[in-house]
Order: sequence, then C-alpha cells, then structure tokens
Amino acid sequence: MPGSIRPWPKRFHAWVLQGGETLGSNDFDASTRDEAGLTIAIKEAIKWARGHLPAGERLHHIDIAACGRALAQWHPEEAKTGLRNLGIAHRVTLRWNSSIVRDEWAEWDAYELNDLAEEVLDALEADNAQLSWLGLADMEDLDALADRLASEPGRPWALEERPAGCDTTLTAIAAYAPILIWPQGATVAPAQFRATVDDMWNKIQNEHDWHANRAIKPANGGSDGLRQVRRVWHDRQWLKFCRLFETPLSSPEEEIS
Repeated sequence: MPGSIRPWPKRFHAWVLQGGETLGSNDFDASTRDEAGLTIAIKEAIKWARGHLPAGERLHHIDIAACGRALAQWHPEEAKTGLRNLGIAHRVTLRWNSSIVRDEWAEWDAYELNDLAEEVLDALEADNAQLSWLGLADMEDLDALADRLASEPGRPWALEERPAGCDTTLTAIAAYAPILIWPQGATVAPAQFRATVDDMWNKIQNEHDWHANRAIKPANGGSDGLRQVRRVWHDRQWLKFCRLFETPLSSPEEEIS
C-alpha cells in the first residue's frame, strides 16, 4: 500500500433502513483518524439513527462496511459506544465497502463485485460451495494470488494464518472474496484454526448463531470458539443494498460506510 494512505478512514456515511426502505442517510467525520475517533463518530451516528426510526422501534442490526486495511486491525463490534460494547447491544456484521465506495482506478466495477457475490451465495445455498483455504505460501505473491482467484469460480475463502501484512493481503483479495474468514489473532496454529472453523462452519454461516456464539466472552477459561474467527460476510440483504450503488456515485476514496 502507498505510504501516503492512512489506515484509518476520516469519515463514513450512514443509512437507516427498515423493510428495504431508506429512512435517512448522513455523513459523519471522525475527530481523529484512529479507533477512538471512529468510535465517537459511530456513537453519534447511532444517536442520529435512533431519531429516524418510527416511534417504538429499536435499532437492531448494524452493518459496518470498510476496506481491507481498516478491517485488518479494527474490531468495531468491541467498541464501547454506550453502556455496552457495540456487538453486545446490536448485531454487527462486517462487510467490504467495495460495492458502494471504491477506487475510480479499480479494474472492476460494482456490477462485477455484486455478480460474484450472488454467484457465491447461490452456490452456498445449493450446497455446492465448500470453504476453500489459503496458506501463507499462497499469499507470498499477491498479484499471482489475484490472478488465480480471477480464474476460479466464486466461493467462500478462509486464511489459515493471519499474515504479517494482513491489511495488504485483505485489500488485495477482498474483491474476489465476498465471504472471507481469517484468524482473530496471529498466535493460533493453522491446524487448530482450521479445526475450529470446520467444526463451527454451520454456526459461522447462520447469522443468529454467529452473533450469539461470538459476542459474549467465555467464562471460567472456556473455549473461545467463534471469538477466534474474523468474518466478512456478504448476504442477500447486503447484496440488495449494494445493487443500489451499481451506478457510480461521487467519492472514489476508500472509506468506511
């Protein structure tokens, strides 16, 4: 990544949706380009969003869409945006932001990204797509890896290990991996991580099980289970939203949405 690109976004755009209808949208600037600045901005956005919901309605599900360099180091579900952490108070799902805000010099467009995501979801729902794994050797040459992914059918992908340049790796393969899994930390052994993911694959795919099993820390030294797993997930709900942005909008800058 060029040295002039900062890892932390300076602003994000928020939408409030109910039943597929947009109730409002707004921009929020981070006071500082770091995790603390983004946490404050998200807290402001949540307060704003609540004001746009019908009386008696609660804010349940929050999508956080960001580029690879941000999601490599940021755990927004752990941010304390109020009385409780964001991922405890709400269901938080991480997404790539490539379909809604992207670099104008990218070789692909939003149509291609969304079509690939739909292909992966179709295969998953038909039980025709098994999780495919990438090891450190696969990630040594990211250009070669991108060429490989470009020549294979769409599928869900997982990284056996967290690479040293995780932000660069995630950025390089995000367009080809609408569903991507990688280790939470750098210390878990590849074999152990694969066993965890394979054992809990059904829960990883199920939105309710994913949040229920990942949000709460285990007591009495119990197994971390899904807390070892990072997940970017592109589902039908998100795909429907992304289709609205297939006509290019304004900003080419990779920021949080």
